[in-house]
Amino acid sequence: MSEINLDGILKAQGIKDEFDKKALEAFEKAKAQSDDPSVFESKEKFIEHYNNEIFGTNNTEKMPMDGFLQMAYEKGYLDKDDFTDLQIAVDRNGDEYLSHDESSRLLDSVYESANNSTQSRTETKTVKVQPWGTGTDDCLSRIIANHVDGIKLYSEDYNQYLAKICELNGIKDPNIVFGEVELPELERGADGEIQRDADGNIKFKE
Repeated sequence: MSEINLDGILKAQGIKDEFDKKALEAFEKAKAQSDDPSVFESKEKFIEHYNNEIFGTNNTEKMPMDGFLQMAYEKGYLDKDDFTDLQIAVDRNGDEYLSHDESSRLLDSVYESANNSTQSRTETKTVKVQPWGTGTDDCLSRIIANHVDGIKLYSEDYNQYLAKICELNGIKDPNIVFGEVELPELERGADGEIQRDADGNIKFKE
């Protein structure tokens, strides 16, 4: 596989964030539908499996790009609005065919984007409470401000998050904390946005 940075190309086109979101959706959809979970255990297995699905086990050298895009659309991995941008990013020689190298590069980026998104989404932080008066992680409000993206201090979201910290860590008085505190895990979309229930309350992962 030739050394071309697809991520850099996607960033240059201004579609990297959207690609990451779609990559995670496609990866999770494929994983849910697969009968063989081992396909998703390594990037090498993932690329080999889906190259075989794209080109067939007879190892066809290349396939028309419009055929590949249509196949991805029919399987629910791609929207028609994405066809042009993805073709520009992937078909670097402009021959309107998808080669094995181009397919492998795309699958590599899908795997990396999906797994990076999953890892950041599922990270759980434990924060050591600093001595009072240091100004850094010395109270719950500063811990939230320093370690939780998207929570505005003293907002309704903050009050919900603070209550969840206390519940999770058995804190009776939020003004008296010491040792370490575990931060509740928020449900986030592929773009990192906090998810909410029908009443607008922030959602926590179980």
